[in-house]
This record gives sequence, C-alpha cells and structure tokens, in this order.
Amino acid sequence: MRADCAIQAPSETWQPTGRSGGLPHRVPDLSSTHERHGVRASRTVLDLTPGNVTTTTRADMMYVVTEYGIVNLKGQSIPERARAMISIAHPDFREDLDRDARAHGLIPRGAF
Repeated sequence: MRADCAIQAPSETWQPTGRSGGLPHRVPDLSSTHERHGVRASRTVLDLTPGNVTTTTRADMMYVVTEYGIVNLKGQSIPERARAMISIAHPDFREDLDRDARAHGLIPRGAF
C-alpha cells in the first residue's frame, strides 16, 4: 500500500504488522519503504500514481502506523496531515518529502 501526503490510499490492501497497538479502528499499518528492482523507495509519496483508483479517501483515514510512529489525522488540515505523514516516513526520505510538499503547495511557505 502507498499513501500520499494528504493521506489517500489506492488500495484496500492492509499489511498488518502488529504495530497498531490495539487501536479501536481499522488502521493502515504499513512499512515505511518498499523495494522494487533493487531500489528502495518510500511508501509515503507526494501524490498517487496517475490512474490509481483511490479507495480510501482522506475523510476515511484516522490513524496511520509505520515502524517510525503513529499519527492521528482526524480533524487535521492538509498541511498538518502532510507534516504528520512525513513525520512517520522513513528518515532517509523525510527531507525530500518535506521539500516536495512545500514546492507543490501542500505545506504553505512559512508554515511549520
């Protein structure tokens, strides 16, 4: 599963790893990275691949868990959601995600 910084998910494929700690909701529990053809990439992305069908919208997402933490997205603005998702992304990708989110207006200049 991949999730964009505004937290929409293109798939109903959840990868339970047990890190959600018994939260009372259906929680996307994903590894922060994946590897394809020997190249590691972040599962947190700026936006979804064109043509992907979004089956879990941002309005339906409350908690997201990776091995780097858990975030509660309920009631958060798009910039707050983007910052939260970046905070639980793999540390090797956080700086690029933050820069790209700002460049594309997900996080306004001067915010955070």
